[in-house]
Amino acid sequence: MLCNYCDTPNPEGAMYCKHCGRRLDGMALCSFCGKLTPADGDFCVNCGANRNAPVYLMKERALSAEPQRPARKGEEGVYPVGRGAQKTSTDIARFTEGRAPAAIGSKKRGIFSLVSLICGGISALMAFIFVFLVGMQLSVGSGGVSAGSGIGGYDIFYFFGEAYKSGALTDSENVIENVIGPVCGTVASVLALGGTAACFVVTLVRYIKILRKRTQKSLLPCSAATFAAYIVGVALFGLCAAQSSEIVGVSTSMTLNGATVAGIVICAVLLVASAVFSALAEGVPCGVRKYVLYTVTKGCSALFAFVALALIGSGVAFVKLTSVDGGNTYGIYALFNALMSAGTASSEEFASTYNGCLVLSVVTMAAAVAAGVFVVLSLYKNYSSWSAECTKKGNIFGIVGGVCAIVSGVGACVCSSLYAKYLGETYAADLLVPIFVIGFGLLVCAAAVVNMALSKKMTAEEQ
Repeated sequence: MLCNYCDTPNPEGAMYCKHCGRRLDGMALCSFCGKLTPADGDFCVNCGANRNAPVYLMKERALSAEPQRPARKGEEGVYPVGRGAQKTSTDIARFTEGRAPAAIGSKKRGIFSLVSLICGGISALMAFIFVFLVGMQLSVGSGGVSAGSGIGGYDIFYFFGEAYKSGALTDSENVIENVIGPVCGTVASVLALGGTAACFVVTLVRYIKILRKRTQKSLLPCSAATFAAYIVGVALFGLCAAQSSEIVGVSTSMTLNGATVAGIVICAVLLVASAVFSALAEGVPCGVRKYVLYTVTKGCSALFAFVALALIGSGVAFVKLTSVDGGNTYGIYALFNALMSAGTASSEEFASTYNGCLVLSVVTMAAAVAAGVFVVLSLYKNYSSWSAECTKKGNIFGIVGGVCAIVSGVGACVCSSLYAKYLGETYAADLLVPIFVIGFGLLVCAAAVVNMALSKKMTAEEQ
């Protein structure tokens, strides 16, 4: 028996060619319905699907409602799909368990994919633009009423020159000590700008490849990573530049300027839209209930991580007055300015406090940077694919990021206690924000662990 494809002689009764592995009866498996159809036809004789359609446009297949039995030797057209049945990669593709996604035409899929691509691309572009506008502004309030905002403050470029020209640095005896705060701010600004720019370049490269049809990978993970890098940059800048003071109902604080807040909102809305349209285009890869649970736990992990980063951006030291209702918040830059201007304690006590705050500030900032990096990697992996391998790596990155957030919160707790002790009995450490950082770090880890367990369960059921 000669093969119709390679003309290789085969034994009588053979079903597959011993040379090329193709069927000898001229039939092929339809990628849409899984049934046999003539190999030389453009459309399936069973479901009418276009057999020449690109693989990434093929809709998901579901298990048949009727119980199926394993194929007997020499029997055609029956394929094992039930539990305990032996599956072969030659004749059947991997089936997913549960209901199939709603069948939508290739035209609608194309529209949804295009909208997702546009929203994801604009989200990354906005994050890249707005990171250059990150800054703080001074806000004053009394009795819950804002008395003024938008006055004073500085932007992300303040730490590239202006911070080193302040009056504190003109004192030749204390230049080394006073430069610590500006250096930390410069490091935070460089990481914010560089990290967001790097992620945007990766997003742009993939965007171009998608437009030129050089890849079938989604733009969503790159867009999510760029947005996360922007959030991390804002948090690091806040960790260095945050400052507030409240005494007897009158509060002054350095808060994020309007451009930073607008950038966060715009990028978040566009990214969510990109994720929604991407899900509509790809369909539900498993049962709806499992899909919802899996998506919720994955989304919660990212949400908790963003909240932890936002709280980290509140500062590195928190103290409150014991005699009246009020207290102060210090970022790294403000903390070292306050230390240098205090001068009320002995030199020995000042040196001890200064060195302790320096070490704790560096540890807190390093942990915050590490938390941000792993959050970016976690989002990239979690939204790259539904494969178990990508999900496992994403969850591991999420757990490490949560642990780093916990370390950052612990560093802020100890730094606050040390500075409050230095100020004397009139001040005490205000540990509310650092404790919340620790709590949300634990929630990040918990959500990642739950997501990993769900992923393993679904993988085991599919096998």
